[in-house]
Amino acid sequence: MIDPSLDLAKVTYTDPTDYQPRQEREGRMFPEEGREETISCMALTQDFLIYGSETGSLRYFYIEDWQFVNEFRHVVGISKVFPDSSATRMVLVDEKSDAFIYNPVKDALLELPEFPPGAKGVLWENWPLDKHVFIAYDDENMFTYVYHRDTVSAENIYTEMHCTEKI
Repeated sequence: MIDPSLDLAKVTYTDPTDYQPRQEREGRMFPEEGREETISCMALTQDFLIYGSETGSLRYFYIEDWQFVNEFRHVVGISKVFPDSSATRMVLVDEKSDAFIYNPVKDALLELPEFPPGAKGVLWENWPLDKHVFIAYDDENMFTYVYHRDTVSAENIYTEMHCTEKI
């Protein structure tokens, strides 16, 4: 069996009618040579390649600078990642089917309540006023979440997550 790997190449089209791609820079393979990890999941946004491994490593590769900018270590393997469009928030599902919101700026995890263990995917809202809303879905249900990053209560600022609706 061949270990899963990723090959990233930046490709552009010089003429929109030509359809002949031009590679801007040399491609890059992940994981890097000598790095002992097996990639278990990945996501690609406009700015980042994000991947998780069976050993719990979560890595952000910034495409503009062609280098890693963030690495997080989870306690168990990561099986799924679902970033929002800017990659500033992400739902991370681990090998125990526990789900979390990961914030790469604060390097922090927040456990998601009532996350469906057989979730097929997560969709983030893109409307600017509702970017804190996302859904998780399985074969039969859809769960709507509202993420309040900073909530003020009793002189404390804390993060809170609510599952608002099961359809």
